[in-house]
Amino acid sequence: MNKGAAREFEAAIKRDPNYVPALIALGDLNFKAGRWDDAESYYRKALAASPNDPVAANNLAMVYLTKGEKLEETERLAKLALNQDSNLRPYIQETLATLYVKQGRLEEAQIALKEAEAIVRPGHSALQERLRKLRHEIDN
Repeated sequence: MNKGAAREFEAAIKRDPNYVPALIALGDLNFKAGRWDDAESYYRKALAASPNDPVAANNLAMVYLTKGEKLEETERLAKLALNQDSNLRPYIQETLATLYVKQGRLEEAQIALKEAEAIVRPGHSALQERLRKLRHEIDN
């Protein structure tokens, strides 16, 4: 985890405990470091401060998917994020497709994946690679 960045974000939330960008950034740093419980805590705080934040909602859904728990809540959070006016739509559709694959809901996974594939922008290579892997998983 980038400790310098983490210190900066922690300082920001000491000044304002409801500063959503810093809460999300700390959630992201912890998620990338595999600290799922810490990531969950930061995303929950972000949602408490801003209940309709699509980034916090989708990222918390990804934590639950990664942990393999609260799958109904995962779907609710992803759909909440999807209903916001957001550029995150391909990422949220990826979240839903991943959830549906885990649940064996392959028709719904196909629909979500097709939408994500149709709207992902060029240059988003990490997302494109994850979508390719999901496509392979669904098709095989």
